[in-house]
Amino acid sequence: MVWFVELSGLTGGTPIPQTLLKGKAGLESTQVAFWHTGTPRPVSGACSFKVTLLAGGSSEARGGRTLNRDVHFTGQGRAPGHTQNPLLATLDSPRGRVTKPLYFQRLKTTRPPTPGEKGALVSGVNTNVYQEGGVEDRTTSTRKKRCVPNAFMYFVAVVFLLMPTARAAEPEPAETALVVCPSDFRGPLEAWIDYRRGQGIEVRVIDSKSTAGELSTSIRRNALPTDRFLLLVGDAPVIGSAADTRNQVPMHYVATTVSARFGSTPTMATDYPYSDIDSDGHADVSVGRLPVDTPDQLRDLIRRIKAYEASRNFSLWRQRVQLVGGVGGFGMLADSAIESVTRMMVTASLPIPVRTSVTYGSPGHLFYPRKRFTESVTERYTQGCRFWVYAGHGMVDRLDSVPSGPTGIPVLDGNSIATLKCDPANAPIAVLLCCFTGAIDAGVDSFAEQLLLHECGPIAVIAGNRVTMPYGNASLTLGLIDSIYGQGAEGLPPADRLGSAWLAAIRRLESEDESTEKGPLRTMVDAVATLVSPAGTKLADERSEHAALYGLLGDPMLKLHPPAAVEVETATGFDFGAPIEVTVTSPIDGECVVMLDHPLGETRKTPPGQPKPDPNEITLARVAEPISAGRPKTFSIPLQQQRSGVVAIRVHVAGRETWAAGGGKTFMRPASK
Repeated sequence: MVWFVELSGLTGGTPIPQTLLKGKAGLESTQVAFWHTGTPRPVSGACSFKVTLLAGGSSEARGGRTLNRDVHFTGQGRAPGHTQNPLLATLDSPRGRVTKPLYFQRLKTTRPPTPGEKGALVSGVNTNVYQEGGVEDRTTSTRKKRCVPNAFMYFVAVVFLLMPTARAAEPEPAETALVVCPSDFRGPLEAWIDYRRGQGIEVRVIDSKSTAGELSTSIRRNALPTDRFLLLVGDAPVIGSAADTRNQVPMHYVATTVSARFGSTPTMATDYPYSDIDSDGHADVSVGRLPVDTPDQLRDLIRRIKAYEASRNFSLWRQRVQLVGGVGGFGMLADSAIESVTRMMVTASLPIPVRTSVTYGSPGHLFYPRKRFTESVTERYTQGCRFWVYAGHGMVDRLDSVPSGPTGIPVLDGNSIATLKCDPANAPIAVLLCCFTGAIDAGVDSFAEQLLLHECGPIAVIAGNRVTMPYGNASLTLGLIDSIYGQGAEGLPPADRLGSAWLAAIRRLESEDESTEKGPLRTMVDAVATLVSPAGTKLADERSEHAALYGLLGDPMLKLHPPAAVEVETATGFDFGAPIEVTVTSPIDGECVVMLDHPLGETRKTPPGQPKPDPNEITLARVAEPISAGRPKTFSIPLQQQRSGVVAIRVHVAGRETWAAGGGKTFMRPASK
């Protein structure tokens, strides 16, 4: 995250000369991690800072240093004397204006600077010398002479904060994570701890507690500023019971507000409060839970996690998303709107390279399968996908029935879960946009638990623990898509670990900012909310409640292995019947598959006597050839079925150690008459 920082005032009222700061030490484009006092946490969101120094420098900084404009701040550990050198920052953030004393923890530069290089600030004792663009400025005006003594004292404070660059840069410290593990699971967890430490994550383990309040206190006492993840190992106790600290981890119970007016229970069970390390009401770390009951279940889950991350199967399953839709039940108008928005979210909002298939549980619908619904769902699951999404109604131990009513069969339940088949190394991540399936405090294993713990089940499950609502579900989905695929307004790359994407999505739900310009999809989602959300409630309140309603069952440190980007070039249009030419530049060696697809949901007339085609079969033409990294390759692809209209180009490159993807669109012009 790039922050724009202005050091504008000092204790005693003496301003720092602007020549010492703005544009000289890279302070206009400095990457900064700020930390609060108390239990530190990173400040997130689009904020502007006015920072005031409250104290002078440190003995470590004296003597003058050379600063590089490419200095990067990183919050790692605590700097000597930090309690004597706080900064007071006024944050204009989406959550309002707040003033907090901040501390830089440990700050390092990315490389030693060259003295006198462009943009470097060179300062010596009792001088005010700096260079910009190779031109040395030794101005000794009355104003500068008057400012030099005070300016230098404050300048060495800045040098202290930026870390002396005359020393060798310290090695990048490991990521850190906190784990809550009951005593029965300490032995099996050792294999996972060694595995994560081998990846450079420093893991610390604390005991479970009998109540959520006690556990929150313990988590806050043991948390570090560098913690990104919190893993809870063990199932939750049944509602109303204290946790057995040998094999359980308690949950918080918080009141429902918006969803209560939608027919929910008065309270919900949630792990969300554990993510709030500094008690400001917002998530600081990503929380995930492995809801195991026995050591053997934990061993099996750890084995599957390792297999998933070690998988070198980079074939087409990694670009697929499967959407299963149930029957709405909110009324014809609302159901139609919800179904349209849901399908649009997992098609139009996804990057072009992502291939989506839809199965919808309403007889007569375009995407209603010809086979029995449950059989069709399990067959598609076997084909493999990166994400498996269900949107509809749910109960504690099953999904909704199709068709609805007493004769319907659950889309999936405990019996049909047992029929799911896939290579555990290529398992999907499941997102259940429905009610109750994540209620792990129920007297029986919830549907999400059964799904996660099945040998061929998803490697992680995101599920709601009580009544969830269409608008909150849609907002969560948009946040996940943006963070997983790197499409957010912040310009961040695709998340490297599941917990990073989960935390980003939760923070989107927490945000009360309505000032940013909405895209067409967000506008449509908000409009649909007026059809189904309870009257007299705020959309921001509904979003924030869903931050607690949903939980991550799985390892938040799970590596997602996002694809590298493929460059795809093509013309804006082609004449009817002409081959489509696509030039592909891949960042890796591998097998390159180029697919030409028509839009999902596009209907075509079926010739008489022929069955209707599967609407998920959208590929018009496909070629596969080896490709070398960095060498553009042009494919000339004729369409097997001549047609006019939009053509989506999807490119997938499967390498030995990674994969890459890209896409584009072109247009096939109508035939001339």
